[in-house]
Amino acid sequence: MPAVGFLAQLSHPRRTGRGPEPNLLRSSRARRKRGHDEAQSTTSRSYSGSISWFQNPAAQVSAHYTFRSSDDAVTQSVREKDIAWHAGNWTYNTQAIGIEHEGYVDNPAWFTDAMYRASAALTRSLTLTYGIPRDRAHIVGHVEVPGATHTDPGPNWNWTYYMQLVDGITGIGSGTVATGSGNLNVRSGPGTGYPIVGSVGPGATVSVYCQTAGTTVTGPYGTTNVWNRVGTNRWVSDAYLLTGHDGYIPGVPRC
Repeated sequence: MPAVGFLAQLSHPRRTGRGPEPNLLRSSRARRKRGHDEAQSTTSRSYSGSISWFQNPAAQVSAHYTFRSSDDAVTQSVREKDIAWHAGNWTYNTQAIGIEHEGYVDNPAWFTDAMYRASAALTRSLTLTYGIPRDRAHIVGHVEVPGATHTDPGPNWNWTYYMQLVDGITGIGSGTVATGSGNLNVRSGPGTGYPIVGSVGPGATVSVYCQTAGTTVTGPYGTTNVWNRVGTNRWVSDAYLLTGHDGYIPGVPRC
């Protein structure tokens, strides 16, 4: 992996603080390196519990940043020029910034749009500041680190969506539901084979956070395989949504 420079701090919305952190190696990477990679993971703990754990010397683990699931709050525990203990691989630790996300690998409900977008904004800022390539060879999950025993962020983390956000494709679309009569089923994934998790009534306006291909459906707006994510694990077919565009909405991420 190429080496990348480090900076003590970056400006980011709603950064909530940087607490004392014993589980790190003091370093001066800002002076001796020109590059780094980033490792993404989930905490398997609450936001506050993770931050407290990183401050516990017995833990022998830490990360540079931790994001909260419910909103865009983030806490920095380790300065970027210092080495956090997060990857389970010392070489990666010395070359990477560790970003943790509140949640559990087997529960996709933790991976909210607010957290995706806040984390991606920080990652994009890091890539721009330090010249990190915005690709999956340099922005990786802990599960992808050689020799590591981590499983996070797990199969429910949507890398397609996240990398689109990192690339600056951050638009949020809007659509109006049309069913003719009755409510539109909302499913847990982009297809008719996924469980129904709710419904929206005709005339309702929904936000479209990202779009992907799924089951082909015929509705008031034709036949299409485009599905719209209108919330965390909430999907509706584009055949029932008036967005002002035929299929994919320009500027809205794919997922």
